[in-house]
Amino acid sequence: LSKIKNIDEVEDLRTEYSKTYLKENGMYETMYYNEQIHFYKNGIFEEIDNTLQRIEDYYINTNNKYSIKMPRNISDENQIELSYNNHFIKIYYENESEEISLSSDVDRKKKNLKDEAFYLLDNQVSLEYELLQNSIKENVILYSYISDYTYSYFIDTTLRIEKIGNKLFFFDNVTKVFETSEYFMYDSNNQT
Repeated sequence: LSKIKNIDEVEDLRTEYSKTYLKENGMYETMYYNEQIHFYKNGIFEEIDNTLQRIEDYYINTNNKYSIKMPRNISDENQIELSYNNHFIKIYYENESEEISLSSDVDRKKKNLKDEAFYLLDNQVSLEYELLQNSIKENVILYSYISDYTYSYFIDTTLRIEKIGNKLFFFDNVTKVFETSEYFMYDSNNQT
């Protein structure tokens, strides 16, 4: 069946993890994915597109249930902003950064499920942001050993924050809006 040409995707049959196509012979074929490829918005499943597009002095992902707004450079006035369902988290750092660098592995002329951006804080430290289908991963990368290194950031939000175990949860009343994963680090030998 897969060798028979697709005529068109039947968008009404989309799920978070599948696409269904009408085949040339009148049959349907559903393709399932290991990763989320659609998100539900206004009664339909839309295509995820995390491609970072420049809008004025910010880079914003194109189409997802969450939005990330990344300034050209980080400073007290230029914060990274995450938003979901009319809620936001603004993250800012004590350090200023050089101008953002976007991943060279991403073709920004097409839709991408994932994208990456980097901020160089100084010659020894950078921040990497990986935009995934339903989450954002922040990596702090040290290029060499730094004695007594500390990392800190500030969060601005109207949501209630609770620390449960080693995770942070952000609530609107009793509804969880955001959560952070546990922090961990590993060295060049992959020792966690």
